Amino acid sequence: MGKFDLFNKFNSAVIVINNNKEAVFRNNVFKRIFPDYKNLEKFSHKLNYNVCALVSNDVSVHSPIVQALASNEDFSAYITYQTSGNELFYYDMNSTRKGQYNIIVFTDVTAKTKFETLLIKNQNFQKKISLLEDDNRNLSKVKLQAQSQAMKLLLLNNISNIIRESIDTSVILKSALEELAQMFGAFRGYYAEADGSKFIIRESLDKKETGLEISFDNDVNNFIKQGRVSCLTCMKEFKEAKPFREIVQRVVLPIYHLNKLLGIIVLSTKQKTKLDDTLEVLNGVSSQLGNAIIQAELYKKNEKMVKDLTKTLEELKQRGITNGVPDMEIWDKEKLLKEEPNLSDKAVAALSSPNVGIVSPWELALALAETAVLNGVEVKLNTEVSGIEKENDTYKIETNNGVIEAKYICNAAGVFADKVNEMCNEKTFEITNKGEYYLMDKSQGNLVNHVIFQCPNEKGKGVLVAPTVHGNLIVGPDSQPSAANDVSTTKQGLDFVRNTALKSVPGINFRESIRNFAGVRARTADHDFHIYEDKNNKGFINIAGMQSPGLSSACAIAPDILKMLENSGLTLEAKEDIVDERHIDRFKHLSHEDREKLVEKNPAFGKIICRCETITEGEIINAVHRPIPATSIDAVKRRCNAGMGRCQGGFCGPRVQEIIARELNKPLADIPQDRLGTNIITGETKDGGAK
Repeated sequence: MGKFDLFNKFNSAVIVINNNKEAVFRNNVFKRIFPDYKNLEKFSHKLNYNVCALVSNDVSVHSPIVQALASNEDFSAYITYQTSGNELFYYDMNSTRKGQYNIIVFTDVTAKTKFETLLIKNQNFQKKISLLEDDNRNLSKVKLQAQSQAMKLLLLNNISNIIRESIDTSVILKSALEELAQMFGAFRGYYAEADGSKFIIRESLDKKETGLEISFDNDVNNFIKQGRVSCLTCMKEFKEAKPFREIVQRVVLPIYHLNKLLGIIVLSTKQKTKLDDTLEVLNGVSSQLGNAIIQAELYKKNEKMVKDLTKTLEELKQRGITNGVPDMEIWDKEKLLKEEPNLSDKAVAALSSPNVGIVSPWELALALAETAVLNGVEVKLNTEVSGIEKENDTYKIETNNGVIEAKYICNAAGVFADKVNEMCNEKTFEITNKGEYYLMDKSQGNLVNHVIFQCPNEKGKGVLVAPTVHGNLIVGPDSQPSAANDVSTTKQGLDFVRNTALKSVPGINFRESIRNFAGVRARTADHDFHIYEDKNNKGFINIAGMQSPGLSSACAIAPDILKMLENSGLTLEAKEDIVDERHIDRFKHLSHEDREKLVEKNPAFGKIICRCETITEGEIINAVHRPIPATSIDAVKRRCNAGMGRCQGGFCGPRVQEIIARELNKPLADIPQDRLGTNIITGETKDGGAK
């Protein structure tokens, strides 16, 4: 008989392990309940503390057997064992050390553990039953509270519906008062509008109170300042001549919007009121009423604005009819957005003038000037007038290119017309106004189909959004005081143009801007044309203050100027052989066949210089040799559009400069960007740099 065979009589599982962690004995019970035992290491992974907070990822470290072997004293643990079939068993493990052996006994407490667990579950179940009974006892109370809350929510919903369905402040407030009065059983109720330090009743359950000025005691004022709903008990409502004989309650509901006190609702009731039950609803009512009042006010302002704008449109239409403008009509919002779908949905109406068109201002002016030259007019470029003296009937005009004598002067100097006038006449007008623009890439050119103006104001027609003849989009201008030679752009001015234009056409992408520029308007303080012969200087005719309409009105003004000259003594004779045609080859507008013919005739038309606008060398050469020659890079740009594209001359500019220098037989450094003094090149770097 072995030394450990006695353990086979135990009802508990026993294993004996030596100092080398080898199992030297397992009793029959152990073998039965732990049939999958192979070695201590693998077995340790299946035994765990029933409750254990692991501080290591190594599960074996937390095995109760490992802990028992490491202890020099008796060791006990409450453990779980999971079978290969995932069934759980619970054991009390006790370890005793005898010499070189650890005797470990596993006592099965599974039945006991499951019974205790079931008992606990039963106790918890009983607690739940008790809670349900408590809930059932309070069911009536809960139902009443739910009904009360439902009534409050119904009130809030009714007020919300009224607000959504009405834009009349009076209707909104009256309906809200009626709903609240029903909720609180109020016999008196009103809305008092905040007017500075005063309150004036605007809506009341008793119409006789409307318009009365009221005041409140300090308690109420403190609640109002805090924006808090209050419920105060009092013997009389205010300083009334006839006090109440019974206690009443006064509910005060301040109405705020964005921290601004709009007014208050006051309700008087004989019912006992607890704000705790209604506070959330009342705060909701206050918020909604605040928004509704502001929205109603905005609607009224907008409605008035629409009426004012419509009136303005009618006045503009009548003015146009008086001036002989045909086919004008006022479009309503539906028609407007159909014709211009990219306009702001805030646009309400527009005056349409189908006879309005767009033109290239430079090309039109050059066409008229060149035609004049072809018919005998002499143009003196880069000739600045510095003074004018009159001797007898002759004017001596001092310039940087000598003195010019003339019997008649037509002062059409644009933004410098006031300065030219003052050289020999009294100061009668002054021109001091400029506007800034954005020129947008052709990607933005299709945003609008018409010239879009907002209603004009005292400063002019305002910021326009319009397509150009070349497929771009132009946006501007603003209006600001300036000197006649001030063509600078400013952040303030451009920001104003951008923000104003976006009100008309929100979809403009200003990242597609290819150029900003400013121009000085020929605008006078009295906002009117100055077309007259000076009363003290016969033969001196001012043609000034044209502003924007100058371009379109020039042809109508010209006959009046001829009459003034004739009345002043100038003999006018009709020219018989008038030259009224100009021919300019626009390469990109030609058909493929016509292009081939043109290149065959002049190979220079086969060389593209400006890729953005498809402008050829032949067109640039022609611009240089026109009746009024282009002697600068910008002069070429204005005549044939070279440098008008997205890069704004960044690539073609130097090549254009070379062509001008070659054609005029001038040094490259003598070719300016625009007018005299705007030189681009000052010297050669290889010769020592700029001089």
